[in-house]
Amino acid sequence: MPSFRARFAVQGMKSGHQPAEVLPAAWLAIPDHAHADDVRLDIEKMRPLVTVRFAIPSSNDDDEDTRAWECARQICANMQSLATMSPPVVLRRTGQTWTPLELPE
Repeated sequence: MPSFRARFAVQGMKSGHQPAEVLPAAWLAIPDHAHADDVRLDIEKMRPLVTVRFAIPSSNDDDEDTRAWECARQICANMQSLATMSPPVVLRRTGQTWTPLELPE
């Protein structure tokens, strides 16, 4: 199963919500067809960054990449109810490196 990361910058919390709600919301938003590996919060350049690592059942690279973007969009949409988020950056694990994926057309 190929492994992916979706990264989102938290740009601000929406009224009535607390930062502690973001990570559980990310976990809950991972679609059923994906396997959740990890959700974490990092601080990069003085801003919070949520990273969700997940795996998708194998098929072919194009299909897997498309499904990874679909997962990232779903996760982002769920977190958008709590906070203003940046668009996702999606990375695919290739050997020991994480390669950014281009947004599918």
